[in-house]
Amino acid sequence: TYADGTTIVRKPAEFAAPGQKGESRRARYRDYLRSQQWQERRLAALKRAKNACSRCGSTERLEVHHPSYDNLGEERARQLVVLCRNCHAKHHGKSP
Repeated sequence: TYADGTTIVRKPAEFAAPGQKGESRRARYRDYLRSQQWQERRLAALKRAKNACSRCGSTERLEVHHPSYDNLGEERARQLVVLCRNCHAKHHGKSP
């Protein structure tokens, strides 16, 4: 959880390049989420979204969602979506 109240949702092994084992994929994703590069992209996404969920408009517990992991580390602005925790969970078929 960040000072602004947003949190990171850890993703399973689905994001990494083919041929990588699950644990190394998760570790690579985790390391990326801790990087300065991600922090800057994350904050820019929140700013573009005016610190509100793109689905319900909530300003609480915001997360930045990767609709695709194809360009992980090289995401473009349109590839990041700000969602509140509840909408993010619903998007992934989980209960909030």
